[in-house]
Amino acid sequence: MTHTRHQSKDVLDMDIIHNKDEKGYKNFTNSEKTYQIDNFLNLKEIEHLKKVFKKAANKTNIFDVISIFHNPLEVDELNWLAKKIHEFFPNTQRYVNINQDRKQQSSDFIMEQSHMFPAHTDSIIHIENYVPYKDLLLPLDSYADIKEMFYTCKQRYYGRATSFRLGNPDDVVALYSNSIQYTKYEDYGVEDVDYAGMEDFYNSHLKNDKWTAEAWSGLTLDSVFDWNIGSMIVMDPSTIHGPTNYALSGGHGKLGLTIRLFKYNPTYKPSTVFSNLDT
Repeated sequence: MTHTRHQSKDVLDMDIIHNKDEKGYKNFTNSEKTYQIDNFLNLKEIEHLKKVFKKAANKTNIFDVISIFHNPLEVDELNWLAKKIHEFFPNTQRYVNINQDRKQQSSDFIMEQSHMFPAHTDSIIHIENYVPYKDLLLPLDSYADIKEMFYTCKQRYYGRATSFRLGNPDDVVALYSNSIQYTKYEDYGVEDVDYAGMEDFYNSHLKNDKWTAEAWSGLTLDSVFDWNIGSMIVMDPSTIHGPTNYALSGGHGKLGLTIRLFKYNPTYKPSTVFSNLDT
């Protein structure tokens, strides 16, 4: 999701800030279950990435709980990783090479985080001729001797990046993204909503002081992945997902690399437009 934020009350009070009927890429992609590739990075490559992040001077900090280094694959010393990813996923493009946005969206970045957040999607759907294809997540570090976790939900959502936080209004909104706060998720086109519940998973892996269980109402658990350093989690952009609350088991932060891939399709003409809320 974009890390350009908006804090004016008129936006914060909206249930959703963009067209709820945007489903730009649903018919342009096939659904695939999320999977993990073990040992995609070796120890030397992991240490190199961590070193690049540590010395980066242009990191973005949000509320002192997230630190982000944008577009790391554009750094000359990481050309090897860009090549490795595109060899593994040929005929794909990254956002930095295809967008013409005045306000850049967060796509490829190394992120260090020390808190959890609700389930969400990260789809960037507005670029003509380029269909969202895969989101890649590469765990780089875990600041505790525990298995941090990442989960996906059975539900799919084909709109732009969206935070699912029913019953939990927030004090900041990501400008490109939608934030569903007050209305059931099926009202906005989330597919296969199921109220069987995630109560047990919430109590054991998600419970926290900020987000109540209501935020996961209508979502059900699909897969859980350990935060295996050097692996690569591969998922469809439509997959609703999120991090577990690693603080419940003694963790206090983690480091990961996120990459978003697109595929060229000349018939993809999305009607959605870039957000104008940041003017």
